[in-house]
Amino acid sequence: MDQRLKELNERRQAIQLRLEELDCVAAGQAEMNNIVTNTEKFIASLPYTLREGVPQEKLVTLRQCIERIHIDKPNGQITVNIQVVPVGNIDDTQQVDVALA
Repeated sequence: MDQRLKELNERRQAIQLRLEELDCVAAGQAEMNNIVTNTEKFIASLPYTLREGVPQEKLVTLRQCIERIHIDKPNGQITVNIQVVPVGNIDDTQQVDVALA
């Protein structure tokens, strides 16, 4: 009888651990869905914000898209690293080089 109780207790603990793992997976999935939804909303609002928004809104939006700007004045070069939405195996940033006029 004690052996069977011990086995059942071990089984209960294993099931409890598995339930906790599944809860973590579900929470992670919900967070991922939230990130995707927020990203979709941000991308959908970009054209309107950049065309019709007040300067402060445009600036905030651009700051969310630009990771880094490097100005090399002596060489007349500007490098902008832009955040891109990852699709498939595309990198998550893109670098654009522009010559200073």
